[in-house]
Amino acid sequence: MLDFVWTDDLNSDVYKSCLDLRMDVFVREKGSPVDVEITDEDRCDFVGVYIDGELIGTGRIFHNDENSVLFQRIAVKKEYRTHGYGAEMIKEMENKSNSMGVKIINICASMHAVSFYTRLGYESYGEEFERGGINHIMMRKEL
Repeated sequence: MLDFVWTDDLNSDVYKSCLDLRMDVFVREKGSPVDVEITDEDRCDFVGVYIDGELIGTGRIFHNDENSVLFQRIAVKKEYRTHGYGAEMIKEMENKSNSMGVKIINICASMHAVSFYTRLGYESYGEEFERGGINHIMMRKEL
């Protein structure tokens, strides 16, 4: 069973663990620069996804305005990918966004994840672009 723990406290153990996982996935595994990974942390809510006390995934909700958010830094440990945990995390993030009155969710999706987000009801828009050495496209979903 998955446990979801939310925080906006940048001094909390949950945040620090989530940041460590992001560094493992995005900086060490995918080669993104650190300065791309750590931005605007004070404008976000962070979720840690746990199985039996082990952090296996994380994501953050960046607050654009009262009606829209941007899901970012979605990461799942390599050995836990393709088991549905990422989809469960996105659903949890959508529920949190809905409870805040958000109407539109945007995601800056890496190109290899577009089919994953499409299955969850997101639609791509705009042109493909590079960020941190990885090609992305914007996607959105209305709640």
